[in-house]
Amino acid sequence: MSSTPRGDAAARSRARVESASAAAAPVEETNIDTAAKLNACGIDLIVIPVPPRAEVMPEKFGGEPKQLVAPHRYRFMQQLLDSGVEVVDVLPAMMAAKQGEARDDPVVFAADPHWASRGLYAAAMAVSPRLY
Repeated sequence: MSSTPRGDAAARSRARVESASAAAAPVEETNIDTAAKLNACGIDLIVIPVPPRAEVMPEKFGGEPKQLVAPHRYRFMQQLLDSGVEVVDVLPAMMAAKQGEARDDPVVFAADPHWASRGLYAAAMAVSPRLY
């Protein structure tokens, strides 16, 4: 047990987070800057924004199958594309993989944030043509 009062530790932790947040560039700028630096070295950056489970399986979260769940993800992808960064949206592949999925072989787990093997395979198949 620490001799530091809990309030002091919490205040220091909060100050570190606020300091880091103030110093951090927006994610889009960071990715765009990184892409430009890599491109200058002859390396292409490919960004694969992860679709949220609620968008992959909205029926499990009370939504409609065609409902836009994460508009910020689409804005992020558009900003990257507008800046010349390649983006692969794996959501269509994951949605297609849902067709014929079995209870024991889902695309994503209902109670776990990780993709199931069917989802991983669908995403890999969507990304792999862009790698060669």
